[in-house]
Amino acid sequence: METLKTIYDRVSHILEKHAQLNKEASACLQSLGYNGFKRLHRYNCKKFQYWQMKLANILFNIKREKLDMQAMNINYAPMDLKEHLRKWLEELEYALKELGELNKHHFETCGKTSDIIECAMCLMLDDLGNIQRWQHQGEATDWLEMFLFILDDKIHCKYKKKEEED
Repeated sequence: METLKTIYDRVSHILEKHAQLNKEASACLQSLGYNGFKRLHRYNCKKFQYWQMKLANILFNIKREKLDMQAMNINYAPMDLKEHLRKWLEELEYALKELGELNKHHFETCGKTSDIIECAMCLMLDDLGNIQRWQHQGEATDWLEMFLFILDDKIHCKYKKKEEED
């Protein structure tokens, strides 16, 4: 059975990877002219960083151990929105599987699932559903640039409101 520190370190690694992925995706998509996707990824990055810090606080309060929050350097530079959605989907599917297993281990270790893992999974599942819908819409419109910019504008409005609420 894994220790709480081991579980939290593995969760931290996933949160760090997705914080960095969203940070880089934000800059990359802004350079492609997608300010809505930029805002979405900035919002996600902040959430993953917040959960990582919260996890660190919980681990220290319970076990007096320091969470592994080692910075991660990834190279994320999709050439267009279609490639970005494909790569992002792959990363989310892998992370969701891993987080699900870690939450199971958390339950076996503590007798309760982790709220932080569940919050991260809910965000990822929401993104996963959105990506699948956006891919379908992109395919249906043959990735027409006009459609993509309309979609981006709707995303921009949605995440601007979410950021203001937080």
